[in-house]
Amino acid sequence: MYKNMPHGGTLINRIDLKAVQNFSLNFVELVQLELSDLELIANGAYSPLDGFMGKADYESVLADMRFANGIPCSLPITLAVTEKKAAELSIGEQIHLVHNGGLYRKARNGEILEFTGISSPYELPVHPEIVIETHKLTIEQSVKKVLTYLSEKKIL
Repeated sequence: MYKNMPHGGTLINRIDLKAVQNFSLNFVELVQLELSDLELIANGAYSPLDGFMGKADYESVLADMRFANGIPCSLPITLAVTEKKAAELSIGEQIHLVHNGGLYRKARNGEILEFTGISSPYELPVHPEIVIETHKLTIEQSVKKVLTYLSEKKIL
């Protein structure tokens, strides 16, 4: 009998539906490609990676097409930051990764006017398609309700 083994022998799963976002951390804005890489790291598609590559793995992949530990890998998976942003960060520091998250920062700085929840009040929808009462439901229950709705509407 054959077993399907994940690349590197360990399937990585970094999805944590109960994780609490800490907006006080330094943030790094992801471009679309990095967001895709993050999703593939999180769901195990890039196993055995459990995060973006560090320097040793990056250099080893470029030189030998292998992680530093010898496991084959032909694609460097990195998080690019500007020199300015790199100067704000420390190796090993926990950071907040955002995609299009700069919109809220710009709204708070007054660069975007009439931004809902910042400079413009939130207005309840008159006829919402779905209501998720997150104060009454767990994350899992909320997700199930959304998925059921999308399935019933034949969106999924």
